[in-house]
Amino acid sequence: MGGNGTWGIGSLCPEIFAALAPMSGFWAEFLGFPMDNLVKKPIYILHGTQDTTVPISGARQAFELLKQKGSTTVTMCEKDCPHQLPNEEIDKAAVWILKYENTQEFDLKAIKERVGKMPVPGWLKQYEGN
Repeated sequence: MGGNGTWGIGSLCPEIFAALAPMSGFWAEFLGFPMDNLVKKPIYILHGTQDTTVPISGARQAFELLKQKGSTTVTMCEKDCPHQLPNEEIDKAAVWILKYENTQEFDLKAIKERVGKMPVPGWLKQYEGN
């Protein structure tokens, strides 16, 4: 759940990231991720149009929402592939994200508190400690 984790932690703790590149993840209102925190953050959304594991509709929703809120730093890259993206596309996303540098300071205690409040997916609760 790396793409969803990127949306979740990125939106809850935007100050620790220079930019975000969620891949094959989605945003949905019920998750409660504060997307307002990402309006000024550079974001490169990468998703396969033939993805049946995580449909592209949630990624498109995130893109549209950020654009409606005034984001000028969000990019959507759709590829004709399933959930597993081609390595060359992942490489392009890596090159893109390395253009950014984060100089913000942050409070690690506050970040731990925010991350600790993230919703845990139902299927994950079967494991001890969740």
